[in-house]
Amino acid sequence: GEATTAAAADSAASAASAVKGALSSSSRQIVVCQSALDCARRIFGKMGGAEERRRFSDLLTRVTVVKDNISDRVKALSSVSKKIKHETLAIFGTGDAMGATTITSNQGFVRSARKNGVYIKVFVHPSRALIGHLRA
Repeated sequence: GEATTAAAADSAASAASAVKGALSSSSRQIVVCQSALDCARRIFGKMGGAEERRRFSDLLTRVTVVKDNISDRVKALSSVSKKIKHETLAIFGTGDAMGATTITSNQGFVRSARKNGVYIKVFVHPSRALIGHLRA
C-alpha cells in the first residue's frame, strides 16, 4: 500500500544519499575498471536522459579508470557457473584485487559469490531505473 511505497521511496532516497556521500568524500579515491566504464557508457547512451548523462559526465571527471584485473578468487567463480558474464567478473574481481569496496546493486552476484565462499567488500544499494529517456 501507500505506507510500503513511502517506506521504499525513503529507503531508496537514503541509499542514494549514502552512495552520494561515499562518492563525494574527499578522502576516498574513486576508481572504475574499464569494463564497468564501458558498461555504464552503453547504459547511459541508450537509456539516460540529458540530465542523467550530464551527471554521469560530471562523475567521470572525478574517477580514475583502471585496467580490468580479476582477482584469482573471483576468477575461480567462473568455473562454478558459466552464466556469470566476463564483465561482472571483471568489475567485482578488479575491486577485490585492489582491496576496494565495490558499490553495486547486483545482489544476485554478491549472494552467489558468498554461497561459494567468496566474500567481496561491497556496498549494495537498491537499483534505480534511468528515467530521462521516458521524458521525451
